[in-house]
Amino acid sequence: MVDYSSDYTRVVCAMMQYGDEILLKRRTKPPFKGMLCMPGGKVKKKETPRTALYREILEETGLTPKGTYLAGEFVEIVSEEDTTYRNLILAYFVEPENFNYLPSTEEGENVALRYYDLTNPENAMRKEVAPWDLRFIDGADTRRANALNRQFCVQKVGGKYRVLGESQAGFKRFAHT
Repeated sequence: MVDYSSDYTRVVCAMMQYGDEILLKRRTKPPFKGMLCMPGGKVKKKETPRTALYREILEETGLTPKGTYLAGEFVEIVSEEDTTYRNLILAYFVEPENFNYLPSTEEGENVALRYYDLTNPENAMRKEVAPWDLRFIDGADTRRANALNRQFCVQKVGGKYRVLGESQAGFKRFAHT
C-alpha cells in the first residue's frame, strides 16, 4: 500500500447541505479554476485536518461549524497543462451553526458562494462542478465512509476535464485529529 499521507498534499473539503442544496464556491486558482467546488483547502504544516477544516470554512464562508463528520478520503491526481496535482482529500460532512454565509475574500479575490440544488441530474449547473466534488456529492447519500474512499485520475484536455480512471483507493489511513 502507498502511504499517500506523506507523498501527497493533504486537502480538506466541507459538504454543507441546506435541504437539497449544497454550498459551493468558484475556484480562483488551479486545478479546476473557474469551476464550482466545496469550500476547503490545504492542510498547513503542523496543522491537524480538523483545524484546517475549521480555518478554511471560516475564511471562505464566514460560517462556524457546529459539527463535523469525516465522510471519506479521496486520492485525486489531476494533470492540467504542465502540472500534475496529487492530493489526498479528506471530505467532511459539516453542520454549520447557521446557513447564512458571509461574502468573503480568499487571498484578495472575491469568492463567489451560493447554495446549489444538484439533485436533479438534468441541472445544467452540474457541468460546472469539479469532477471529484460532483462524485462526492452524488455518493454522499450513502453516508458510508468506506463507499466514499476513492481514487480519481483527471486530465484537462482542450479546456475540459475528463475522468481518466476511478477505483477503490488503496492507501494507508492516518490520524485525522
